[in-house]
Amino acid sequence: MLLNLLFITFVSISGLSKPLEDLRKTFGSKKGFEVEFDQQIKQDIFPDQPETATGHVKFMRPHHLIWVYKTPHKRVIEYDGEVLRIDSEPVRDSGQVNLQESFSFLWGQPNSEIFSIETKNPSTFRVTPKNPSKAGFKFIDVSVKAGLVSNATVKNLLEGDSVLHFRNWKLQN
Repeated sequence: MLLNLLFITFVSISGLSKPLEDLRKTFGSKKGFEVEFDQQIKQDIFPDQPETATGHVKFMRPHHLIWVYKTPHKRVIEYDGEVLRIDSEPVRDSGQVNLQESFSFLWGQPNSEIFSIETKNPSTFRVTPKNPSKAGFKFIDVSVKAGLVSNATVKNLLEGDSVLHFRNWKLQN
């Protein structure tokens, strides 16, 4: 379930939205970032039993992404632009959208061939995959404050939501 969230993918642009434009301004000249997150997963079939997780994400240009779960179970997911590893073990290509594309909403670089984007309000945009079965989700609503992602709500294919709250951003010049 938590791994499914890793194949979150984003955005096709038909005119930049204000929140996406803010992200691009923030990350345009940056080499990378680190950010902490809290995640809550709610399944429609078990609405009173949400799962929670905490961890951090680190990204360095051009293609190095590390997603670390601290709780409820330690797990390290790393993508170097070619190989996806979970707890240091290579994972075979599943035909899903690659990990970097999945998280491109964090730094405002969505792939317009894979995603569509819609502005929901002045601080939120929606990322919808053109092929949801390859992305593993229906859509993601991304909230931006002060040029950084504050929250992302993922509507899963199997009904239910995963809500990520991001905090303590550290940008690297």
